[in-house]
Amino acid sequence: MRLTQQLVLIPCLLAALVACSTAADQVITTQTRVLTQDPNNVSALIERGDAFSDKQDLASALVDLNKAIELAPESFRAYQARGEAYLKSKSYESALTDLNKALELNPQLSTALALRGQARVLLERDFQAALNDLSQAESMGARSTDLFRYKGLAQFRLNQREAAIASYTQAAEIEPSNLDALNEAIAIGL
Repeated sequence: MRLTQQLVLIPCLLAALVACSTAADQVITTQTRVLTQDPNNVSALIERGDAFSDKQDLASALVDLNKAIELAPESFRAYQARGEAYLKSKSYESALTDLNKALELNPQLSTALALRGQARVLLERDFQAALNDLSQAESMGARSTDLFRYKGLAQFRLNQREAAIASYTQAAEIEPSNLDALNEAIAIGL
């Protein structure tokens, strides 16, 4: 990609970041009001925890999600959300534990499967299990740049070079302005 093309993308990316932050801020404000009236509202805790996680305020996200799990230990949504927050904070073992629990409570969670596959890849162990999770999530309808990036990386680690190239290509097709998949494929020699 030429420098002029990259420079055109920067304002677009900044606008998307501001929009995401604004939406997250609105959710935080709304759910804080709900929690002022009902401090044990599990749904509000999960929603606000997700919004904090979107803003990369992972400490605040974990406070809310820990409380949600304490109040509702059967909530697969809380475990999935906390697993994702742990993944963002690079606490991959904790992420894997929570995503396993979310899937134990509800095996039909394609997002939890995709996140568990990512955690397994990032832990750099059991790439076949990671690939199984990511493929199952895909067969359930999940489609994201990250799903195909991590699927490609798992395939690469399993010496499935052609499949890895196809997965990285799918990642790039989903979000052409996101260069992570292309850069990663180049970095590992594909």
